Amino acid sequence: MNRRTFLATSTAAASLGSPALVRAQSGVTRIVVGFAAGAGVDAIARKLADKLQTATHTTFIVDNMAGAAGRMAAANVKNAAPDGRTILITPATSLTVLPHLQKNLGYDPLKDFVPVTSIASILLGWMVGRGAQGQTLAEYLQWARRDPKNDTYGSPGAGSISHFLGVMFAKAAKLDMVHVPYKGAAPAQQDLVSGQVPAYAGIIGRAVINEHRAGRIRILATSMPKRSALMPDIPTFVESGYPEVVATEWTGVFLPSQTPAPIVENLNRQVRAALQLPDMVQMLQDGAMEPAGASSADFAAQVRRELAAWEPIVKASGFRPDN
Repeated sequence: MNRRTFLATSTAAASLGSPALVRAQSGVTRIVVGFAAGAGVDAIARKLADKLQTATHTTFIVDNMAGAAGRMAAANVKNAAPDGRTILITPATSLTVLPHLQKNLGYDPLKDFVPVTSIASILLGWMVGRGAQGQTLAEYLQWARRDPKNDTYGSPGAGSISHFLGVMFAKAAKLDMVHVPYKGAAPAQQDLVSGQVPAYAGIIGRAVINEHRAGRIRILATSMPKRSALMPDIPTFVESGYPEVVATEWTGVFLPSQTPAPIVENLNRQVRAALQLPDMVQMLQDGAMEPAGASSADFAAQVRRELAAWEPIVKASGFRPDN
């Protein structure tokens, strides 16, 4: 371990273990996750639980409440006591997209939770396979406009954030694109590689990055406001002439509303300290995620901003879920 790594590890560990940050309450703290064990959000939650438990000498467990796209978990945390012992770790979609889709959501994304901090930013983008032409977004759009069969894109599923990224881009490009929903990212990406679907809107995970580097697909643009450190050679939609195409996916930490500010701030500091630990950083980067760690106030503002931004896009899609 070099001196820089040692100092970073020592600083983060000291912050995590500071007596001022260790809750006085005894007992178990539940981290509620709305997805099955082994899923991406679950892996993040378990790694974070391990770091918090080591630092605070209290017990953290991950409680998987899979179902209804994370709504069950969010509703459970909404009704928990605001004492800091029940934590929600969820992707952005549960609080910024689903409220525009579900009439009976079971929770209010702004009133029922206190945003604590963001854990990781997840890259979204537009990619094409062997069945599409163009090395840039502009060249691809020229090709897509030449023949109606070219303006088709796949996503991991109807109602996903990837689906609505496609809607956002199609609207900005003034192109009537046909959406092909798949049952998950894997089959969609397989069809992209084989040329069965010309384009794909979705999360740029490690598998997608590897396919891009191998030349089997081409990532043409990412949807963050600025270029990602994970893919610094790929331009954003903004750089490509579409400033309105900005979409972010993230994983964040929330507590029930009415949780006292000291508990919120203590957890914020604990999580942000954990995100500085080298093995935590490595775990996120291995999953093609960028460590985040906003203040509670900044994260709350981000949630409000993105909740408002997705509303017209979801409405424009015309999509209505079955339940």
